[in-house]
Amino acid sequence: MIHTDNGDRVPPPGEHIREELKKRAWTQEDLAHVLGRTVARVNQIITGKQELSPEIALALETAIGTPAVEWLQREAAYRLSLVATVPADVRHRSRLLELGPVKEMQKRGWIEATDSPDAMERELLRFYRIPDLDTEPELTVAMRKTNPNVVLTPAQRAWVFRVRQIASVSRVAAFNPDGIAACKRELRKLAAFSAEVGKVPKVLAKYGIRFVVVEPLPGGKVDGVAMWLDHASPVIGLSVRFDRLDSFWFTLGHELAHIDHKDEAPLDGDVSGQEDLLAMKSPVERRADEESAAVHLLERCCVARPDDPSPSSLHRLLEKIEAGLESLDPSADI
Repeated sequence: MIHTDNGDRVPPPGEHIREELKKRAWTQEDLAHVLGRTVARVNQIITGKQELSPEIALALETAIGTPAVEWLQREAAYRLSLVATVPADVRHRSRLLELGPVKEMQKRGWIEATDSPDAMERELLRFYRIPDLDTEPELTVAMRKTNPNVVLTPAQRAWVFRVRQIASVSRVAAFNPDGIAACKRELRKLAAFSAEVGKVPKVLAKYGIRFVVVEPLPGGKVDGVAMWLDHASPVIGLSVRFDRLDSFWFTLGHELAHIDHKDEAPLDGDVSGQEDLLAMKSPVERRADEESAAVHLLERCCVARPDDPSPSSLHRLLEKIEAGLESLDPSADI
């Protein structure tokens, strides 16, 4: 460990070299001769005008006995001490990127595209609804993620806030928790015909549930989220990242179960629903899986019809949901 000799002052390695020379009654010329270097170079190293290289550190170890790694540690500590402070703009830019994948968010139009750190900060504060960069964005959700018990990544968090942002301007009927059972029955009917998936937003809106589809951000493995804008405004968000009808219906039923039970704590689940992963899921996640399957959404969604679109067309059926949900008329018949 390198200790300072005078408060915060870190001495250059040269001062320790001087001490060793004094012990041995050597001159700088003597050390230069031993190391096979010029007197001028030895003097520059001792005065700190030239960095002590690994080669010199090894030579000093042989000549004096002090380990080379210690000489290099002294050199590194001395050079760091010459840097007064880390530039504030470095920490500022780092914090901005900690909040989310800024470039991808700009590319998608979630925040304004800008290279100015100050303008970028304003955009992120607006997006996350926080007063300053020292405040961590908070959002109570019940999210289905691939890996259980993992804190949301910046990409996942940005995705959730985008879902909330879109949902906050969506118009739906007043929510009545007693209507969820009827909502599930209507969804079960739609699940029998893959072409009917486009009616899902209207059915949910009729029962006061905002529905949003947002493509996941790169690296943000998330399938769905259940959240509340307030005590009477539930939201279901899906990523449809697997582009499969069975996954769509199962995840929808899973999130609807979270809404039904008003699950508020961040909860993890696995999109596959495989039995070997059952032990990894929390009781609330297992309950949501079981209730989703009990509604028979998963089984009924696989009924084949001659006029059914292929599973790969699921994205085309849902591509206008994000932009069009706010225009839905809650009083209209499906």
